[in-house]
Formats: sequence, structure tokens, C-alpha cells
Amino acid sequence: MYRRKNLLFINNELYELSKPGFCRDSEDKEGKYELCLRDVLPHFVINPDLSLDSVYVFEKRFYDPSVMRQLPGSILAVSRTCW
Repeated sequence: MYRRKNLLFINNELYELSKPGFCRDSEDKEGKYELCLRDVLPHFVINPDLSLDSVYVFEKRFYDPSVMRQLPGSILAVSRTCW
């Protein structure tokens, strides 16, 4: 994982931490896809002992509907206290 300003790289995948509604196109071994930032939650409780103060919700949609590994939604949690 590597972070620079509002860019986050996880396993060679780029996530842009901007405003909800921001989308970008990219491609991986499974094909072309659109990655969109759907929401930014200011606080998210996982359990009574663990909570995060920033959660970025991304959606990854492949253009080719025959791609078997479609991800209807992925959650990327980023805590500002780590920065």
C-alpha cells in the first residue's frame, strides 16, 4: 500500500480519494472496468471496540458482462488517523 496526497495504491490498483460521484476507467487482467467513488462515510462502527473515522465506498463495474468476477461493490476503509 502506498499513499500520496489523494491517491492510494493497493496491490497495483489506484484509488482516487475525491468526492462521491467521481469515476475513472481502467483495465486489469479481467477486462475494462469503471471504478466509482460512491460515498464517503464520516464514521463507521465495525463492532463496539472498533470504529473508523473515514470510509470510502467504491464500486467496480466491468464493461463486459461475461466477466465472471464482477464486483457489485467494494469497501475501502481509510482512517484519517493513520495519515
